Amino acid sequence: MKATPWLLPVITALAVGGWIATRKHASATLERELTVLRERIQLAKADADSDAHRRDADDKAAKTKPRTVNWKEMASSLGSGARDGPQEIRMMVRMQRLLLDLTAEELLTELDKLAATDMDERARRKFEDMIFGALIEKDPKLAMEHGGKRLLDDGFSWQMSSALRKWAERDPAAAAAWMDQQLAAGVFESKSLDGRNPIYPQYESGLVGALLKNDLQAAIKRMEAIPEEQRAAVFNSGIFKQVDQAKEGDLVTLVRQSAGDSHVSGVLSGYAANLVHGQDFERVDHFISVSGATPDEKAAMVSEAMRRSVMIAGRAPLAPEVIDKIRSWAATQTPDLVDKQTGAMLANSMWVVGGNIREVAAIALKYNEASGNDETLIAFLTSDPVRRRGGDDKVRILELAAKIKDPAKQQEVVNLIQGKQGEP
Repeated sequence: MKATPWLLPVITALAVGGWIATRKHASATLERELTVLRERIQLAKADADSDAHRRDADDKAAKTKPRTVNWKEMASSLGSGARDGPQEIRMMVRMQRLLLDLTAEELLTELDKLAATDMDERARRKFEDMIFGALIEKDPKLAMEHGGKRLLDDGFSWQMSSALRKWAERDPAAAAAWMDQQLAAGVFESKSLDGRNPIYPQYESGLVGALLKNDLQAAIKRMEAIPEEQRAAVFNSGIFKQVDQAKEGDLVTLVRQSAGDSHVSGVLSGYAANLVHGQDFERVDHFISVSGATPDEKAAMVSEAMRRSVMIAGRAPLAPEVIDKIRSWAATQTPDLVDKQTGAMLANSMWVVGGNIREVAAIALKYNEASGNDETLIAFLTSDPVRRRGGDDKVRILELAAKIKDPAKQQEVVNLIQGKQGEP
């Protein structure tokens, strides 16, 4: 079986699993790692394209060798090169092509062999990701039935919930029945004090997302059967990642009927943010138009899309052309709120992309002075990433507060910064 490894969903699952999903990172770090990931996939593609003879030789060798993997040897090869470097990528791409030639049953055999092989834990997890990635592509039902401890493992649950979604897309009734059996057996019961299992929403999200593709009412029914206090987490656990633009109207219906009034705005805002590509907001505009958003919902969607765009920009401080482009777009949706949203966006950039408080404060002051009002400065100073700073930063923040023209608002902001009262 010939395959183009860098274009296959499995290799993406491998990369995301090996480099990102098994670790916890801040949003900005995640964005930077995604950029590196894309570069590495391109490197693997270029490497394979540049050596057709080696690729043909690999194909010929694969046909003559037994359909099995020497995991000890692979682990040794993995540890002999630079971590996540070209040599490791080439080796893993070749192994991926070998795994794609195996049947689902043979992949299960390789999992058993891998479990019995003594090796570094990092290598074992990468190999397991690869095998399960291939198994999910071939037979997601079989992958779920043999998930075992992976079902509740923080490092693997993302992959297994993806398998459930693939299964549900092929056979929704069977996938839903399997999930109901696990719930009845207490597999996803929580032992935490709040009674919630953070992994459970990932699976329901995959299942509901699959149902949404073909049967809106079935998706609504499934969502309404989920405890109301966990529905927002289900919406935010992956449904949004594979919704076709043509289905966004159905998604809005699903959210409004089942998310709960207090969560609708946040869920819609989260989805709008996922549609941002750099400083391109065309998809966000379309979603806002089909969402039937109230003014408050629209404001929340625009603010979250701005925050997301800042995260993608990934530079500190933000370049003026980036800020101006984001502001220009926001003005087409919420013209009366642009100055306030700009202040909040600049404050959030302190958390997302970092930066010296003096540099970012100077940018906020510049836009505040240009606006003719104090909305930018007030929003900047009262946002958590700024007002919670201490030491010399707090002195600088209070100096900025003194530049607010309205004495009453100035005092409210100073009180808030000093912890004396609520929002101005």
